[in-house]
Amino acid sequence: MKSICQEKRIFPAKDSPIRSSGDILIRDRSIALATGNLRISEVTILPMKSWEIRVNVQSLLVLLPLVGTVAISGRAQLEPGSIWSKALLPNASEVVCNPFEEEPVHLICIEIPTSYSSKEQMQTFEISSIQNSLVPVSIAEELQLTIGNIEGRVELVHRTNLPSVSIALTGAFEFENCLLEQGDCLWISAAGDLEMESLSREGLLLILEGDWECS
Repeated sequence: MKSICQEKRIFPAKDSPIRSSGDILIRDRSIALATGNLRISEVTILPMKSWEIRVNVQSLLVLLPLVGTVAISGRAQLEPGSIWSKALLPNASEVVCNPFEEEPVHLICIEIPTSYSSKEQMQTFEISSIQNSLVPVSIAEELQLTIGNIEGRVELVHRTNLPSVSIALTGAFEFENCLLEQGDCLWISAAGDLEMESLSREGLLLILEGDWECS
């Protein structure tokens, strides 16, 4: 099933330079939705430092560590293979800390405008369980999240039921006839079949689906 009125928009990582904020390195991509900005950030936290995430509007906050373990506001410990989420009210914040003395940590932070109230959740997965497959992860009622770890030249098709944002977390992909390199995001305005092929030895891909309208 292919959508007949599908709009695509690429948000290349190279168009969003890495900026330094104290002991934090951040690269942001922002997608303007009718309800506010969906923000996707690649974040590196230096050893023994912390980063405060403060939202301006009610948002679902999603954290996905890629390298190293992080601590969230002294409560939860997140390591690669875990996805944490929580709905925050306007001006609320969470603090993410790097507990290591010598090694930086790297994570993905996603802020999604929402009118829903979602409790704090943490889901875990084994990398081996998502090898060459796309696996749904339940984090909120209004959001479908799918993650996959795809080996080189493996082709997959994923059917979406809502508009989607796909993110190349690592590696490179041919995705819906577009080249997605590490950090690139692709917005697709309608449901349909998403065709993809990994161009790297191994690549990690994240697909978000929501009832969104891009402005």
